[in-house]
Order: sequence, then structure tokens, then C-alpha cells
Amino acid sequence: MNKTYPRRARQITERIAAGDTLEQACARKDMPSATTVRRWLLNSPDFRRRFTIARQVRRERLIDQVVEIADQQPSEVSAEEARRQKLRIDARKWAVARFDQEAFEPAALDDDSDRPLKVID
Repeated sequence: MNKTYPRRARQITERIAAGDTLEQACARKDMPSATTVRRWLLNSPDFRRRFTIARQVRRERLIDQVVEIADQQPSEVSAEEARRQKLRIDARKWAVARFDQEAFEPAALDDDSDRPLKVID
């Protein structure tokens, strides 16, 4: 890993926690590619831990957004806007369910999590 790794790794986790997807965070100027970040995840237990925490923060943000969207008063929105809000809520609920599913997959519970993994292209 090069000397910009610690700064870029911190920026990536900050963007993930703020709500960006990995692709969005990596699309920013001077950021590493998503493939590079995935290699960091595979080979750096510390980065993997920080990234996991950032994703947990993002998950909580999505839950908060579901409540905020749902709490808008029906009289404030048109039928089309209500359909759009339902879609936004459903997308966030799907993402949260996906985060929950990943947390309980056998690979996530593996005791060998500090062992570097090999990227296969």
C-alpha cells in the first residue's frame, strides 16, 4: 500500500459513514478505485474493522431516513410524491435488511478474520 493509503482509507470510511456507497466514494476526485478499496478490505484487518463500523453508521442513517420520510404529513405530498416516498422507503428497508443479512453470514463470523485474503480476478 502506498503512502496516501491512511488518508484515503480514512476519507473512504468517512464518506461511507456519511451515506455514500463505495462506488460514490471512489468516484470522487483523487480517490482510489473501488477495486483498490476492496483489496484493502481483504488485506487489512484494521481497515476492514473501520469500514464495517462506517457501514453500521450508514445503516443507522438509512433507518433514520425511513422514519423521516414516513413522518411527512400526507397532506403535504401528491399521489405521485407518495409513490416516490414509498419507493425511497422500500429501497432503504431493502438495504438495511441486506446489512443485517451480511452481519450473520458464516464468513462474517469466521474466527480467522485477521488472515489476509487473496483477490481473484
